This record gives sequence, C-alpha cells and structure tokens, in this order.
Amino acid sequence: MGRPAKISWEKIYKEFRRNYSALAKDTLHWEPRDFLEITLFMKDGSKIKYNYLTKKSSLTNERWK
Repeated sequence: MGRPAKISWEKIYKEFRRNYSALAKDTLHWEPRDFLEITLFMKDGSKIKYNYLTKKSSLTNERWK
C-alpha cells in the first residue's frame, strides 16, 4: 500500500473556496484550528469554521471585530 496523500492547510482553504465560492469572496484571513479544520475571518466580523472531513462550514458565536 502507498502512503496517504499529505493534506496541507492551504489545500483545505482551497477546497473551502471551491465549495463555498460566495463566502470565500468575503474572507479576509484564515488560520488552522483543529484536526483538518480552519477558521475563517469574514469582512463583517464573523468567524466561520470549515471542516475538511465533513466538507461543512458553520458560523461560530464569536466575533473577531
């Protein structure tokens, strides 16, 4: 058996942009969060979590501004 492909944080963000292109346009910054999950900081001050395994995003209760 071969080695599994390495998944980078950049690859997770690119997948988010592909799956949620409308939300991606309002993203100012992103950073790694948990296992295969990133947090996105949006223009309106909200934060969104994107999970690579489930391919789902969710709005957090936190605001960054």
